Amino acid sequence: MPLTSRAPAIALAAVAALGVGGAAASAHPFGPPLTATLTAEGTTVEVVWSGAEDDWMALGEWTGAFAAAGEESRTGTQILMESPEVRDYLLDNIAVTQQGQDCAGTWEGIEDLLDTGARLHFDCPTPVTTVDVRVTALTDINEAYRTVVTAGGQQTLFTATDPHHALDITQTAGDADRAPVLMLSSAGVAVLAVGAAWAFTARRRTRSAA
Repeated sequence: MPLTSRAPAIALAAVAALGVGGAAASAHPFGPPLTATLTAEGTTVEVVWSGAEDDWMALGEWTGAFAAAGEESRTGTQILMESPEVRDYLLDNIAVTQQGQDCAGTWEGIEDLLDTGARLHFDCPTPVTTVDVRVTALTDINEAYRTVVTAGGQQTLFTATDPHHALDITQTAGDADRAPVLMLSSAGVAVLAVGAAWAFTARRRTRSAA
């Protein structure tokens, strides 16, 4: 379903149709994880954050972006991309520090909601190699949300109970080769465990029926 709305009531109807109405109670944290990619150049860090369509809709409802849009004739996508509520929320829930000093965050905007996501820019005191990163986006909606952050060829899982990590953004070819393995070890294990349990139950039912 496209992210469209002409007014908050229509936007909320679209949210309900996607199954994310009711904010925390009915958010969708159990699908693919949210993602963020960190790159560094000199003293700056760029973060690109994104989620699935229903995650964006949940974010728009949670932050009040749809309600603040009033009766304007804009699509849901346009509301989210232009929303100061979404901007402020992501700047509050994604942070970068270097040796105990905050890296000043700047909102760079959203060029494409689903394909690229939101861009944030952080200015650090000295040239960047290792930084401390905090990601808490959407965990206040539902603590089951998690974010896979890619930096320096490594992937790190951020969760409600483990939202801070020190990340080395210096990339090497060997680090990049290992990234898919780290992704599987953090987020994929749970998926594989659920699939194995389902297959075991299905086999037992088939044997009983026979």
